[in-house]
Amino acid sequence: MFASGPEDHFEAARPAEVVQPETSQEGRALEEAVHRTLANTESGGPVTREEITALQAVAARHGDVPLTLDPIAIELVEAIINVNYGHLRRPREVWQRTAAKIARLLCDSPEARARLENLWRRLVEST
Repeated sequence: MFASGPEDHFEAARPAEVVQPETSQEGRALEEAVHRTLANTESGGPVTREEITALQAVAARHGDVPLTLDPIAIELVEAIINVNYGHLRRPREVWQRTAAKIARLLCDSPEARARLENLWRRLVEST
């Protein structure tokens, strides 16, 4: 179960690969989202209540199933992006492509994948 204070943490590993964006707008959005995600996750930064709620909504939609890249990991990343960057009003397709790229990077890293699976188990248990 998740606590509701600043001690909540979401962990992931820095992906070793660099993503080449298709457009400059998408590139800036992707770079911003990757930097924010990595800054919080590598430092063990706190996860906000709004982020936890968005992640739990993904778990509630999918239920007790194993973590998959598509759709679950992608939706988890997209939920975080929407909470933190939805105010930038980018086309939904930009955020979906960005989420897919970040989720693939995370799932391709054994350490990050293990952390995502742990997060997923905790989310499912909390719903």
